[in-house]
Amino acid sequence: MAPAKCQRESRIVNKLFGSAMLVAMLSLMILGFPARAAQFSIDNSDLWWTPTESGWGLQLVQRSEVIFATLFVYNAANNPMWYSATLVPSSSSSWTGALMQCTGPSFGNPQFDPGSVSCSHVGAMTFTAWSDHEGTLSYTVNGVAVSKSIARQTLRIPDPSGNYAGILSVSIEGCPNPADLGRRQNRMDFELIDNAGALTMISQEQNSTAVCTSTGDYTQYGQFGASRQVTSSCTDGSGANKVTLLYEVVVSFTGVTMNFTAPSSNLGQNGCTLNGSIYGIRQ
Repeated sequence: MAPAKCQRESRIVNKLFGSAMLVAMLSLMILGFPARAAQFSIDNSDLWWTPTESGWGLQLVQRSEVIFATLFVYNAANNPMWYSATLVPSSSSSWTGALMQCTGPSFGNPQFDPGSVSCSHVGAMTFTAWSDHEGTLSYTVNGVAVSKSIARQTLRIPDPSGNYAGILSVSIEGCPNPADLGRRQNRMDFELIDNAGALTMISQEQNSTAVCTSTGDYTQYGQFGASRQVTSSCTDGSGANKVTLLYEVVVSFTGVTMNFTAPSSNLGQNGCTLNGSIYGIRQ
């Protein structure tokens, strides 16, 4: 790649949080970086429900392209029922499979006998994702058809607060000047601060005194968090009012992962949209 193009890409990426990002790439961290292109889809694993209909629900567990679904509802006599299905892709955002009902030995038996389990095919189930946190559930049970709008259910809002050593991977897209297109991976250190529903992100380049601060509301959708971050200031005087949309934020004991979009309307991005991911190891 020509040096001039590398310099243009570096200038654009450096504006993401209003400050120069790290130019050194850590190979070991990249090995553990979440490669979205290597996965079939967004991870749909979660509890799902219709918020206005508390009392029934759906659990999805996704591995690669396959989803195992457990549905807990009630029959015509108001007795609790559960069904299961193994769903496979019917499109890039929809999964379908046979709906099964099983019976088996009592949980109170001293030993569970798997040979006593009997399953019957009672219908079909389809899950279609509208977004990373909303979708439609359609199913039939013995000829009775049901269709519901569903959303991820939030059990707990994890606290992302902490200091992280991380890496940023960004794709530079939609540029008016094709020479600005590209992909970059950079080291970055950052701090996240949760303050009663607001998230503050402070990012700093390695071996640099330039520090940028952005803040925005934080919303939880099941296992995913989201925040619209607006840069308030950088210690080098740049970056004010830059917008970065954080989504699919997943907080764990060891770190945090998130995807982001910085729209082309941001000054300093040469009309390019920045899409990428951030992976941080908790310090």
